[in-house]
Amino acid sequence: QMIRFLKEDSIPNTLTELKAFKKQLLEIDYGQVEKAFLLKVLKETRGNISRAAEKVGMQRSNFSTLMKKHQISARDIKGEP
Repeated sequence: QMIRFLKEDSIPNTLTELKAFKKQLLEIDYGQVEKAFLLKVLKETRGNISRAAEKVGMQRSNFSTLMKKHQISARDIKGEP
C-alpha cells in the first residue's frame, strides 16, 4: 500500500538509499509507538515515573530518558499547572 503514496522520483535508486529510507520509516513509526507506550503507562500510574518504569520492566533512569526524548513531563500527565 505504501508504494501507492510514493512518487516515482522518491523511490530509492540504490541499496544505500533503500536502507536509509527503511531506517527513516522505522524511526518515525517506532517513535510514535514509543511515545504512545510512555503516555499510556504514565496515565495508568497517574504520572508516577517509578511505578510506570517498574510496570513495564524498565529502569527508572531509562524510562526518564525516553520521556525526555519525547518531551513528556510527568507534570503534564498529572494535570498539574
